[in-house]
Amino acid sequence: MSIEGEWVGGDSFRVDHATALRRMARYQLADPHAFPEWWVRAGVALGAREIVLQAEGPRFAVLCKGVRLRQDELATVWDPLIDEAGDARTSARRWLAIGLLAARRLKPRLLHVESGAGHGSMRMDVLEERGSPLSASLDGLLIEIVSSTRWLRADASHALARLWNACRSSPVPIRSIEGDVPRAEDEEGWWRFALPRLTGWLRASNEPRTRLELGVAGVRVSDASFVHPIVQVDGVLDCGDVGLTLSGSAVIRDERLDKALRDVVAAMDQLVVREAKRLPRELGKLRGDPRRDSPAESRLRARLEWLRSACRVLRDPERDASRPALRALWDARVHRTGLLRRVSLREVEEVRRRTGLLYWGEEARRVRSVAELAESLRELGDGLSDARY
Repeated sequence: MSIEGEWVGGDSFRVDHATALRRMARYQLADPHAFPEWWVRAGVALGAREIVLQAEGPRFAVLCKGVRLRQDELATVWDPLIDEAGDARTSARRWLAIGLLAARRLKPRLLHVESGAGHGSMRMDVLEERGSPLSASLDGLLIEIVSSTRWLRADASHALARLWNACRSSPVPIRSIEGDVPRAEDEEGWWRFALPRLTGWLRASNEPRTRLELGVAGVRVSDASFVHPIVQVDGVLDCGDVGLTLSGSAVIRDERLDKALRDVVAAMDQLVVREAKRLPRELGKLRGDPRRDSPAESRLRARLEWLRSACRVLRDPERDASRPALRALWDARVHRTGLLRRVSLREVEEVRRRTGLLYWGEEARRVRSVAELAESLRELGDGLSDARY
């Protein structure tokens, strides 16, 4: 998703609120209908245990359960935009303010923020910039907008639709009347890895390039693509230590992003090692003809194809031994012989080195390299589509 925009720079924010709001409105997000993404991002960053999206006619609201803003934080809702310094909580409040500022530009009939605890509970009328106490404590942070007739595109259902495919990296459940918003955490086939300030979900891909969704605080910002030297994956990342452009429309390409991508490459190597160990134990679940596969068998067969295809990069067992992923590929018993025996490429290569041949039942095929050996195993093995592993 690409959203263009910019902020005024330097110390020009340090003016009275009326002037600041006018200036920030001019240089805010080009598409103000992006406000729901910023509200969810703020909720995740503030530590919500669950987020509930409420869409009813002209009303759209985000309830961030377990999050509380103090009265002084609600009363100074715009301050994080005026002063860009601050800690992680201030950054999260800034994301809330960015969403509120965008929503305000849509000229809604109502725009409220409610939060607090006990006697400290408060509702902030963002349009009137006026606070009032709440009679009851609210379990969380509630951000609410009610459209006017001027809100043409972004009615409540449109706001919900914007989030539906934008939150796959969310670390917390996001509920709605339409069901749970899709997350990689809840889907089959993903391998999850977690590092300080980076959480990712990877799954095997037989496409020519690795494709990553880059998210910050559970909401997608942009995409990245590259070619890994061994395997390719689809990935969803929640990056806690990358920089955003001032408009929040893209991740800044700097050392922080480069480090995150290096961490992903290392995680991809770990996934190869993991699959090389796990797949041989699971191949007994493949019962025969791929045309009759269950969904689970189809996923298993795709993982097998992914791992076997990766063997094309192997050249020499001794030279490849320094990289654990390559060593794991040599030892993975995921290849078949004509006698339907599962073998590793290392075992077959030992025979090829002595004889120059690949034995396939009663047949012997002359092969001159490891790459040709791996390709021959794939070709001959694929001809046994009706055989059990």
